[in-house]
Amino acid sequence: MVWCGVDLAIADRRVARMRVGNCETPHESGDRPLLDNVYNWWMSHTATDIVWLTIGLTGQAMFSLRWITQWWASEKKKTTVVPESFWYMSFFGGLMVLAYGIYKIDPVIILGQFGLFIYARNLLFIMRGRQAGGADAKSGAQNH
Repeated sequence: MVWCGVDLAIADRRVARMRVGNCETPHESGDRPLLDNVYNWWMSHTATDIVWLTIGLTGQAMFSLRWITQWWASEKKKTTVVPESFWYMSFFGGLMVLAYGIYKIDPVIILGQFGLFIYARNLLFIMRGRQAGGADAKSGAQNH
């Protein structure tokens, strides 16, 4: 049997051993609790749940990738810029996460998407700028 406990050093350099929990490893017992838990979790969801989970994760990925887009644009310009794509990724990623939060009826996720109003407003400014003159809108949206 493999020792699975804690060795405690005592002041006079003796070592006391204290057994902690069940000492069988998953390989010894034949169990695979992590895989079993993942499998049980996956099987407990309906196809609709999986579709909504995919929507939520895609939205979160899009929302997170906006920072890489912003970093890349800033590196290319050697100054801080907020590219137009940042606002589109923020809006659509946030919208997907909001839809997921509504499906899950999760007020934390829903309230966390308050920024959608700001993203929509910035996209409106970009569109208005394009209608007004084109070049001014693009430079105004990119420089921060």
